[in-house]
Amino acid sequence: MKNILTIETSGTTCSVALSCSGTILEKYSDELRVHGKILLPFISELLDEMSLTVSDIDIIGISIGPGSFTGLRIGFAITQGLAYAQNISVIPLSSLCAHVHSFKTTLSKDNLSSIPGKSIVVIVDAKMDHFYLGQYIMKENYSIDSMGADIIIKKDRMKSFLSKIDPDLILTDDKSRISGLDFVQTEIIEIFPRAKDLIEITENLFNTGFSVSPMNIELAYLREADAWKKSN
Repeated sequence: MKNILTIETSGTTCSVALSCSGTILEKYSDELRVHGKILLPFISELLDEMSLTVSDIDIIGISIGPGSFTGLRIGFAITQGLAYAQNISVIPLSSLCAHVHSFKTTLSKDNLSSIPGKSIVVIVDAKMDHFYLGQYIMKENYSIDSMGADIIIKKDRMKSFLSKIDPDLILTDDKSRISGLDFVQTEIIEIFPRAKDLIEITENLFNTGFSVSPMNIELAYLREADAWKKSN
């Protein structure tokens, strides 16, 4: 089995997980603006607890955005440094899709069985009256498919866009931000993406032969001008 490190720093929370021989350990913090201080110590602590070194890591899964520029850059820099130095395979992951993977782990077996086929939209506040948005669907085997590229959209265009796709469920990391959109009638669930929930998708993607060179990782910095073209 591969030793897998996953990193999620796209929002207000920071988490790192390590999988070794079927055991998954995670370090998590919801303290604001400490990603840069705690990420490397978190990784070091996990390696020590698993009696591993950096050279034992086979794969790094990293949430590449969209999200907090500062948080993403911190995760990116550490991932690139570790992966380049040790020739580790890197799996880039959408931070919006990460919300769906974390949501899936919160569901009981009965509740999970009701989700396949439903349209799931993830909405995250991008500040200045903009929102990051991703649309997904869970398949019958509980894998998650993207219904298109993640986008950034202005608040005043949200009503028109959501009415077209008519989601069954909305996920967000800050329900108070979404609740202010009074035209949203869909059920809204608050969920924070966690690194431990990215282990499975990281391994699955690696097993398909997908990986990226550490020097070719690109963060998903979305810009509204291009994104609106994709949404139409």
